[in-house]
Amino acid sequence: MNVCFKDLAHPSSCPPDPVRFNDTVTGTVVTMTEWIANELYRLQNNVRPRHCEHYEELVELIQEPKLLDSLTVPSQPPPPLPVYDDEDDDEESEDSEKSDNIPAEATKPTHAVKPSTVILCRVFIEIIRYCSRVGGPQSNHAPRLLLTEFEKLRQDKKLSNAVNPIAFRENLLKILFGKIQMTEQLVKCWKYLCEWVAVSRLDQTTWIEMSLNGYIAAQRFILAEHYIMRKYQKRNLKIATDIVICKK
Repeated sequence: MNVCFKDLAHPSSCPPDPVRFNDTVTGTVVTMTEWIANELYRLQNNVRPRHCEHYEELVELIQEPKLLDSLTVPSQPPPPLPVYDDEDDDEESEDSEKSDNIPAEATKPTHAVKPSTVILCRVFIEIIRYCSRVGGPQSNHAPRLLLTEFEKLRQDKKLSNAVNPIAFRENLLKILFGKIQMTEQLVKCWKYLCEWVAVSRLDQTTWIEMSLNGYIAAQRFILAEHYIMRKYQKRNLKIATDIVICKK
């Protein structure tokens, strides 16, 4: 299951992720991360009704977000996720700094730009896969350090610890722009993250939340993928065992 990154949007051109999805099972409107988590729980516990019949369907939906168009809610997201902070916005002119209008980028239709959280999810998936393939903390030091920073952020949020967005961003920049032997598999992913961290126009709160959502969604995708692989391995082992028994 290879992911294509040729159509990744520039981070500075991505508006705060406006996409929400209908969870028709619960009758609620949720984020992509919440939708994946809900569906993964139903599959793991064989809860019905659900949107996906098998894990394979969930993986396909994550890899091809367009398949979720029928569940997309195009309206602006409800609180607590803010759209833009006018005080932090970089305006093109001094006159526009005092304007109360929402920036033009934030008013684009949801289909005009690929949702930022979806892109981040795909980028993190590739980095996690890369670390799993290469193995060893020394051979891919920077990618592992990057994932470690986001895991720390996840734990801090889970424990309701205070998070310093500026310090977190500085730590990421040191890793992203530090000395690293870049591999072909990571060039586009790394470039996207460098731009996302360095030039994103989002306010700090929104940027932190979207970054963390992308990381968590990627982890849940990898979890589902590993479950499928184990499932197939067990099935193939059973088939092989049955064949041996039949031959006796």
